[in-house]
Amino acid sequence: MKKNRIILVIGLLCITLGCIGYMNLNYDILARNTFVTKENHDLLIKKLDDEQILYIVENNIDVTEFDEFLEMQAFDFKNYKLYIKVNEVRKAAPYTIVSFVNAVFDKISEDDLLMALQHYDYALLRELIINRSYYNANAAVVLNPSDYMLKLGLANTIGKYEPTDLVSLDDYTEISLLNEGLLLREEVANSLSNMCSYMADIYGEKCGGFGISEAYMSYDKVQEEYTSALSTYGPQIAYENYGYPSHNEHQLGLAIDIELNDGEYMEFTEKYTILKNIAHKYGFIFYTNENVAFSHMKRANHMRYIGREAAEACYLNGNCIGEE
Repeated sequence: MKKNRIILVIGLLCITLGCIGYMNLNYDILARNTFVTKENHDLLIKKLDDEQILYIVENNIDVTEFDEFLEMQAFDFKNYKLYIKVNEVRKAAPYTIVSFVNAVFDKISEDDLLMALQHYDYALLRELIINRSYYNANAAVVLNPSDYMLKLGLANTIGKYEPTDLVSLDDYTEISLLNEGLLLREEVANSLSNMCSYMADIYGEKCGGFGISEAYMSYDKVQEEYTSALSTYGPQIAYENYGYPSHNEHQLGLAIDIELNDGEYMEFTEKYTILKNIAHKYGFIFYTNENVAFSHMKRANHMRYIGREAAEACYLNGNCIGEE
């Protein structure tokens, strides 16, 4: 009887162990994650290691949020949250997101990256983050190049950024243009038009006799002018008078160069004095400090838009951007 009882216990034990073994062989840990589907199950097994699978199971991570990125060959689990956040800011193909994040995630903070993506496309921002500037490898990436108060110089760079709200000055009848195809950001163009109307009322001629010779300049145009000056005048004068591409504030669509239509030297004219005394009311400033980023910025004919409130503060107390 005792022997039969022992045999029974051993038999039951074997059956129990066999059942446990069978269950272990057929147990699917991913079944504990409520977001795993038939469609992504095998891919998760293929792409994630045991530790990563355990993490998504224990935390019940919504794996459907990164399904599309998981399919990419370069998918890196440690970056999956950033893939999602980046895509929320600027939609793009999964391959673009994955390759971009993998290339820059350790070179810029997450907050800075997400802010910059609001203004730059992926190709340009990747180039900026990795290579910074040809003229200064340590230049900081400007996170918000649309900021009216941006101080742009050798210490920071916008690469080949182009404002999205550029308008043609040809559409503004109040503005006198000395060259064709000039562009400015819309708010700047509107303020310039109003200022020209005021000057026209005083002097009875379009924009008070002032004409716009330069406005927005693309990276390529700045590069062309700088390269030409470099070959003609040498590096020092080219740097001081034209500024480096990707560091030149004309690329912001906020700066203009002016001249008198009759070619008169304007700096000591009554018209110029009037203009300097009313420009701030329309959001414009003239640089005066010797420590501006580039010499061309403090030329008498160079004006920069920073917004009315900031320009009035600059006019009253001299606290202007671009000056040390």
